[in-house]
Amino acid sequence: SIHFIYGQILDYMTFDPGSMSMEATTKLGFIFPLSKKVSFRIWNEYSYNLEKGCAGLNEVLMEIPCHVNNNLDFGIGWRHTDRIHAFDSDYATTSLILHF
Repeated sequence: SIHFIYGQILDYMTFDPGSMSMEATTKLGFIFPLSKKVSFRIWNEYSYNLEKGCAGLNEVLMEIPCHVNNNLDFGIGWRHTDRIHAFDSDYATTSLILHF
């Protein structure tokens, strides 16, 4: 996919706020069922700045979502964001996933 991004994303990126930037993003993920209600998800997102000709962001996310009912999943996880040519950060995450 190609995204048009304006401003800052995730606090510190490789471009300045207020500047237009075009990036190509690749996402790859896997889901491993652990039981009928619980699974393990892992995915990677990599973005490449098409204007600068360099990588901008690499992100890895691991999550364990639990199936609550037919319309709702609740997940806990960990996210590592590698802002290439800037600092890295780690996050503990929670998520509500709505199915409709």
